[in-house]
Amino acid sequence: MFYAFAQDISPGHTSKCVGLIGPSSGSSIRGFTRWSASCRHSRAGDGKFAPMILVAGVLPLLAALFCADLAGEARSRRKP
Repeated sequence: MFYAFAQDISPGHTSKCVGLIGPSSGSSIRGFTRWSASCRHSRAGDGKFAPMILVAGVLPLLAALFCADLAGEARSRRKP
């Protein structure tokens, strides 16, 4: 997805896109890895993956709402 998204950006902004997406994806993956390890090894979780499965199920819904909001803004900006 990283390379596909970078191709959709205009040539003048490709380096900005790659420069922002690369470190942000690395940071989010690092944070998720630490969080999943703490869920896996905590006493309260007892080695269960329920919090991670819940997050994996909610994230697509949040992304769909975000995209719907962006589409609504794009429609409202169109001139009649």
